[in-house]
Amino acid sequence: SEATKTLHLAFGFGIGTAVAAFLFQDISGSHLNPAVSFSLFIGQRISLVRCLLYWIMQFGGAALAAALLWVFNTNVPGTLALRGETVTASGVEAATAQWQGFLLELLGTMAVVYTYLASTNRFRDLIITSYSYPVALGCVLFL
Repeated sequence: SEATKTLHLAFGFGIGTAVAAFLFQDISGSHLNPAVSFSLFIGQRISLVRCLLYWIMQFGGAALAAALLWVFNTNVPGTLALRGETVTASGVEAATAQWQGFLLELLGTMAVVYTYLASTNRFRDLIITSYSYPVALGCVLFL
């Protein structure tokens, strides 16, 4: 069913992000999203130069991933087209207003940034180990 496919996609995305955050936390601090890097710069946790370098790598990686998807699969399910249509897991197209897509991306990004900042806050009374925040990040992306 459509709901089962959507649940599987969400679960896979959450687990994949949690694993990526776990693998790269000691290398880059798991800066998987430019919004996270920007929020850490605003919060004075990283310098402007480091933020810009993260952005170059993040946008370059995104462009490379998009190019690979385009080469290997030109009809990628789940992509939001500029004309406001989205292809779901079952291949059925449903109309989505651009403001709805923007709002959903904004809320999702806010949840990711808040989770990252809250779980890596060194002034918290409740100590969260560096290996448990990827789990929190994966859970937020699953939801």
